[in-house]
Amino acid sequence: MEKYCYVFYVTHKYLVTVDSDGDDINEVHEIGVYSSRQLAQRAIQRFSTLPGFSSYPEGFVIEKECCYFSTSDNKADLFYLYSPYYEEYLAEEDCDYITRGKFFEAKSDAEAVIEKWKKSSHSAHKNGEYAAIEYILDKDIRLWSEGFSKGDE
Repeated sequence: MEKYCYVFYVTHKYLVTVDSDGDDINEVHEIGVYSSRQLAQRAIQRFSTLPGFSSYPEGFVIEKECCYFSTSDNKADLFYLYSPYYEEYLAEEDCDYITRGKFFEAKSDAEAVIEKWKKSSHSAHKNGEYAAIEYILDKDIRLWSEGFSKGDE
């Protein structure tokens, strides 16, 4: 029997443009993965005052996600989490196509999902890059000191 718990994945998303097919092109910033909704909401409070983020306060999203664990006995033992990730640049759209999978305690479990993606004949994952992305539970992702870089504007 698989053991799992729920974690709360926080992102910030805003509409950049609409492509020629009428599909939205969004800019998405990861904020972090948290063990409770309350901690996720606190992260939003911290980021909502940063330049860029404060211009789009409605852009924060909290997603309740399954996290599968194989060696820990409970959620309190979790520290590092891994998620399978795929990214491909779409030249005709001038944007990145990104897919992220569920969260796992073991990096090898995330890598196993990546191998399934690669072997799937129905998969959209063809020419991009794969990775098992590491997250630290209850720690903000600090890839930027402000909400948006000059290149995003």
